[in-house]
Amino acid sequence: MDRPDAAPETRQHRVVVPLYGPATGPAVQALAPLLEAGFGLVLVDNNPVEAGGVVRWPASDHPDCCWVRNANRGGIAGGFNSGVEAALALGARTITLLDQDSGITPAGLQGLRDLLERYPGERLLV
Repeated sequence: MDRPDAAPETRQHRVVVPLYGPATGPAVQALAPLLEAGFGLVLVDNNPVEAGGVVRWPASDHPDCCWVRNANRGGIAGGFNSGVEAALALGARTITLLDQDSGITPAGLQGLRDLLERYPGERLLV
């Protein structure tokens, strides 16, 4: 895995999103409010090397947005694995997985986080 771009290690909840093709769709654009709400993002460029990579979007320069180049090794599962590895390296204690066609609002993500906080010490998959 390539080293992720620098991002603060203070973000303990990161959202991992493997991207294939241009990062321009509405679901990808809907990730910006998550950054504004204080969640960290790990975006995985999962395009094959010969495709030239993902076109980055404006929020990619945000300090809590980390890019990982996976080059489609292992398909979407490989993209998720690379993203989770990067999130853990950045100190994430909670990780949410989304594909590029899925979306979640900051309130929805906070609802998941609230549920997890009700059960400290438990390992939950929601």
